[in-house]
Amino acid sequence: MFLPLGWHSFFVVNFAGFLCNKALVIAVFALINQLNRMNKSKVFLTIVMIAAFTATGLSQRLGVGAQFGDPTGLSLRINNAGKVNLDFLAAWDYDRYFIFNIHGLWEQPVAKNVPNFHYFYGPGAFIEVHDRKYYRNNYYYEDEVGLGISGTIGLNVYLGQHFEIFGQLTPRLRLFRGTYGDFGGGIGGRFYFN
Repeated sequence: MFLPLGWHSFFVVNFAGFLCNKALVIAVFALINQLNRMNKSKVFLTIVMIAAFTATGLSQRLGVGAQFGDPTGLSLRINNAGKVNLDFLAAWDYDRYFIFNIHGLWEQPVAKNVPNFHYFYGPGAFIEVHDRKYYRNNYYYEDEVGLGISGTIGLNVYLGQHFEIFGQLTPRLRLFRGTYGDFGGGIGGRFYFN
């Protein structure tokens, strides 16, 4: 599927897909087709906007914050009461590559007598964009896009209605453009608007 998109038509297609509850699928296909032509800052801006447009239609509570670790970046979480939560991470890994993770998360309290302390877990996927040459797992990476599956498991604590502190571990398995396993994760915080 090839979608020749400029910035203005990208938003039109994204909005139309959103109306049909397919915004994320259309945006991911469009993004994959455009990644090799975009620089890192445009990719980052595009992904943040996709997540924001998706969040406006699905959100019960929208949390925005940062994760510090491997990789470090912008974290966005959509908490859907009684349903699967969505977790987005747009980040850089030590100036080697840009990565976008999305996970569906289930969250449960650790103990009934501590209602604000939770564990969470869930499957996901990721896109990597390498723009600098480096060697890893017997392979040289440079100017390419990688795709794979991932999962996440972690702990979080809600401080009142608007703040969350979290720590997570994210195993990843790259499946396209080289196959290898890797671990990421970090600690971070989010502010919730609703």
